[in-house]
Amino acid sequence: MSRINIVPVFFLLVCGITVSFPSPIHGSNQVNQKNVDAIVDETERLIVAGESITQLDDTKRDIVLMIGNTGAGKTTITKFLTEVGKLESYDTGDRYLIRDTDQKISVGSTMVSKTIFPELFVDGATGTAFYDLPGFSDTRSTSIEIANAVFMKKVADHAHRVKLLFVVNYGSLRTGETRTDLKTFLEQAVDLVKSPAKFKSAIAIVATKVEVRRNRDQIIRGIASYLLTARANLEEVFHDVNKRRAAQDLIDAFLSKDGSGKYNRISYFKQPDNVGPLTRFPEVMSQKAHIETVLYRNTQFLAKSPEDFGFSVSSGAKLVITKLAERLNDRTTVTMATLGNRLASQLSTKVQTSNWSSLGSLIEEPKKLGEMAQSLASTKSLEAFKESLNKIIVHLKLTDVMADELKDLERKYSILKFLAQISGSTFSASILDWSQPIQISVSSFAASVSQKLANFGMEMESKVSAITQQINTNFVKKLQSFANAKEKQQLYLTFSNALKTAYDRLLSANSVNSFIQQVKNQMNILDKEVPTTTLEQLTKDINFDKSLPFKLLMWASPFEALLMKIKEGKYNMDLQVLQDDNTMTKANNKAVIDELNNRYQKDIKDHEKTLANLRNTITTDQQRWDAERAQMIKNHQEYMNKTDKLIKDLQARKSQKTGDGGNAAGLVWSILDGVSRIIGAATKRIRSSPVSTAIENMMTDELMRRRLLIDGEGGGDDRRALLLQRGFLSFCMEKPGEEMKSSQKKLVREMGQLEHVQLKTRFAIKANEEFREIYKDLAGRFAIEIEKTREELDSYRNTLDLAKENRKQQQEYSSLVKLIRMQPDRKKTELKKLKLESELAELEAQQKSIEDSLANRKRSMTVLMTAISSLYGLVNEEEEESRMKEEAARQAAEENLLKQLAEASMLAKSRHHFPPMEMDKSHTLVPNSNPGSPLEQVTPEGPVTDPRPFGFASDVLMSPMDPVKERYDELSESD
Repeated sequence: MSRINIVPVFFLLVCGITVSFPSPIHGSNQVNQKNVDAIVDETERLIVAGESITQLDDTKRDIVLMIGNTGAGKTTITKFLTEVGKLESYDTGDRYLIRDTDQKISVGSTMVSKTIFPELFVDGATGTAFYDLPGFSDTRSTSIEIANAVFMKKVADHAHRVKLLFVVNYGSLRTGETRTDLKTFLEQAVDLVKSPAKFKSAIAIVATKVEVRRNRDQIIRGIASYLLTARANLEEVFHDVNKRRAAQDLIDAFLSKDGSGKYNRISYFKQPDNVGPLTRFPEVMSQKAHIETVLYRNTQFLAKSPEDFGFSVSSGAKLVITKLAERLNDRTTVTMATLGNRLASQLSTKVQTSNWSSLGSLIEEPKKLGEMAQSLASTKSLEAFKESLNKIIVHLKLTDVMADELKDLERKYSILKFLAQISGSTFSASILDWSQPIQISVSSFAASVSQKLANFGMEMESKVSAITQQINTNFVKKLQSFANAKEKQQLYLTFSNALKTAYDRLLSANSVNSFIQQVKNQMNILDKEVPTTTLEQLTKDINFDKSLPFKLLMWASPFEALLMKIKEGKYNMDLQVLQDDNTMTKANNKAVIDELNNRYQKDIKDHEKTLANLRNTITTDQQRWDAERAQMIKNHQEYMNKTDKLIKDLQARKSQKTGDGGNAAGLVWSILDGVSRIIGAATKRIRSSPVSTAIENMMTDELMRRRLLIDGEGGGDDRRALLLQRGFLSFCMEKPGEEMKSSQKKLVREMGQLEHVQLKTRFAIKANEEFREIYKDLAGRFAIEIEKTREELDSYRNTLDLAKENRKQQQEYSSLVKLIRMQPDRKKTELKKLKLESELAELEAQQKSIEDSLANRKRSMTVLMTAISSLYGLVNEEEEESRMKEEAARQAAEENLLKQLAEASMLAKSRHHFPPMEMDKSHTLVPNSNPGSPLEQVTPEGPVTDPRPFGFASDVLMSPMDPVKERYDELSESD
């Protein structure tokens, strides 16, 4: 008994190759399981050959399909309509047949067709395209049957509009002939043409091999009569209602009539009655004209759809199709692996040959390709897979580069599709296995692009670092050109502020191009001598985000390092300048204090000098006042004289008329009025003096209180003027005499005193005003000096605070520098981070690949377990069948042995009169128990066996060399 080795099967399943185990086929079209692989190989060879042989002309989309059973004469009719000059008749001995110079028509027997693939014929006169299709029920092999169905379907799908010309053997359309051919024809025809009613105006029929001596109308009417009878009996032939209706529609199309009532869709081809080219026979050529009329005039091209035609194959062919589909599936996997390698090579070349400026476009490719690859893996059908794959190839513009692989895949797709349609089965495509090479290529491409971006980031950082080094070099040179610390400090301040602005602008960049542009712009501000031509902008910009292997901070870090270095130099320079300023400020403060002291001493001397001048001025003024006083006395004496004269005149007038009181009184009041005016003018002059004005301006509460407390009714000049007025009034009222003279002298003296006080007061006011101006000027100058000193002190205080702050910042900076130096370098950290991220991405890709592989292995293991279960079932069935066969063979052998033994016993009995031998239950021969048997005799001593007869029987029947005995022994051992 044979055993099945499952190790190769397990290997295929683990490797991801789909293996199916179809059950054995039983029936008329039974295919031996051992020959399935050979048939699959032959089928594949035919399909590959047919791809190159079958012509599909894109300019010929309106075609005539030649349809009929195998051997009906389709090729003959096709060449008769298109290449009649190549046809000739020949004599076979019993009739005349037709052959062509191309030997495409079967010669001799028509049981074997020569048409394997659909062949294109074009009528040179009309340009009509004919496709000679393989016949129904091809008699050659399962491989040819499948190839015929594949390419018939391919031709049908190629056409836009069709005409259907059915070719039928005339023997199948005559009364009295077998109806099997017509039944087979109709069954195959309705399987091929799903809806004959749709193509009613495009269908015609040609009967071939007509040999009767009747005219055309009789032959056509006979064919139509037979078709009508067949139509009436379709219920007995077709039990399926849909197929019966389709057959009725097809016959109705054949039986179409023209306006005169004649059948205009039926024609025929009569066999020639002589040898020679067909063009020499007018009757044959007239038949060609009739067929062309039926085909070209009475039918029309109709548009078709893929669902209008169907193709069926036998059960044996379906088994071969299943195996062929599995093989195509496996080979598609191999082709996809090759395509994936080519794709990976092309993508790797694309990454390697790309320049930095094209990174913006290159960075978007992995994401797009990843989405396309994911969409490819998630497809559920061949059409969707093919469409997704074409999108990837077209997107990468690799159609020309991978033309061979795509053409091979397209051929496999179309064959798989045709096989599924003609077999009515659904083949599971290993889309995950097919798409895995593409996904691996895309993952490798994404890793290459990521590495390319990482290299770009490192090179950009190197370029920026070179720029900052050049900036620092130029700055140091410029700094060395200044000798003054203040100028260096100003340079540090200006440059650090510009560098801080540049660094902030760089950090505000949101894309690569904006960063590069900012670097160039800031270089125009910082140092125009530093070249930036090495920084090339991208054709398509890249926005900074977390997914990029390079970071903005890495690119800006050289500027940050330079800024920290400049700030450190600036702090040191500020500290040095502050120290120098403090030293200079101390010296300046000491000089200022000395100057102020000298100025104070000088001011004191000037004040003393001014006081001496004032004393001199007072002395001079006193002398002038004395002179004026003497002049006043003189004037007073003159006034006294005039007064005396006046008094005398009054006395004289008084003596003239003592009784004239009114005149005396008027004279007295006129004198009093004159005196009052004199005193008022003097008072007014005194009041209008600067002294009076100053007194009025200084009339405060304190002066009023002192006047009220000390002076009583009045004091000072006002009191003197009042006393003078009273004395004058008293003087006027007195009588002439000594007393009046005494009053006069008193009045003169008081008036002199008033003038002296007035003059003294005037000089005192003038001196006070001069002193006030002097002191006011001194106060202003001292205020200015004090304010200036206060401002200098504030400046020194601010400078000291700034120095303290700088010292504090310097200490903080030193601490920060120590802390930073304790930490690892940012560049190394970023590189380590990038390396870890790259390793993480690779590990994730490996994990995904391992998970996919594990899923494939799980599916394969499931299939393996199912296959093993099926194998165990098949093995058990085979063992049971073998055991039953062995049991039947053993029983047959036993019956044969018993029969042979019985015959041998009868022969021995006829020869030696021995009783027949019987076989006991242990299959051991013993003599018959009948009395008087020659093998057993009864004697007084007991039964004695005759040795001769028994030995004779053994020699004849139980010889060690007897094959019957050997077979008997074998059966006994098996039992």
